[in-house]
Amino acid sequence: MNIKMKINNNKENFDSTWDLQTAAIWYFTKLNWRIFPTGRNKIPLIGWSKYRTIKPAIEEVKQWFTQFPTANIGLITGESTGVVVIDIDPRHNGTDEDFK
Repeated sequence: MNIKMKINNNKENFDSTWDLQTAAIWYFTKLNWRIFPTGRNKIPLIGWSKYRTIKPAIEEVKQWFTQFPTANIGLITGESTGVVVIDIDPRHNGTDEDFK
């Protein structure tokens, strides 16, 4: 994957030609979400624990997803980020009925 970020006056601009993963990386970093690359098995591909308290630099994000072009995107969640995720897994009898 070729990740290209246009830098104008130190601001990253969205490019409508990006693929889905590149666009997601841009949105995650612009929203101050702390992301990292994971394998398809959801295991982190980098040492991620320091990002519980700091946001990765855009240069790091670009390097990770160039190094791991087929990676999934992991998201640091919890009290330090204010991000909560509800994972409903039908394989384990999970249902979204309570959310309808």
